[in-house]
Amino acid sequence: MGIPLAWYLATLPKQAAEALNGEASLFQKWGTYLLQWVNFLYFPVAMTAIALTATRFGVIMAVPACLYGLLVLARSYRKLSLVVLIILVAALGFLSTFVPTSSFARLAEMGESIRNGDLTGRVNLWRTAQTVWEEHPLVGIGSDAFPSVNRSGRAVHNTYLVILVETGVIGLAIYLLLLAAIFATAWRLPNWESVFWLTLLI
Repeated sequence: MGIPLAWYLATLPKQAAEALNGEASLFQKWGTYLLQWVNFLYFPVAMTAIALTATRFGVIMAVPACLYGLLVLARSYRKLSLVVLIILVAALGFLSTFVPTSSFARLAEMGESIRNGDLTGRVNLWRTAQTVWEEHPLVGIGSDAFPSVNRSGRAVHNTYLVILVETGVIGLAIYLLLLAAIFATAWRLPNWESVFWLTLLI
């Protein structure tokens, strides 16, 4: 979520400079450039952090975040977009040298885990959650109660399923209505504001 936020904030200094119509002082201009590059450089730092923690779901969720960044870059900095992109890729390449090979090996297992259909034990957890939900379909077993009925003590690792198990169909319906209302609100915003908020929601 921080990646699209950083890309969004990186465009704000440009908007602020344009609003001042050239009336900004040299100090203000350098300040806006500094803030801009702090936000741009968050991208390689965040991607390196994802690699260090070997968070496979984080890699998947980084895809729409990066696509949003490329769209913003192409829209706001057409002339400099290639230069900025080269600098960020170079920074990412440099920072990736700090990532141990074990992290890359864990990330490489993602495809095999999907093919095997176990998702690192998550499928078994989901089956357990389904069994528990079938016993308490309407109101669930109570908030944060799933680890107590699961022998392994692990969380479900699925937001929708854990809400269904712990708060039942009623809780899940309220949650989905809330999400639908937020998506509808984001959809009605002006073009680029809408794209930004929809990216965050995804």
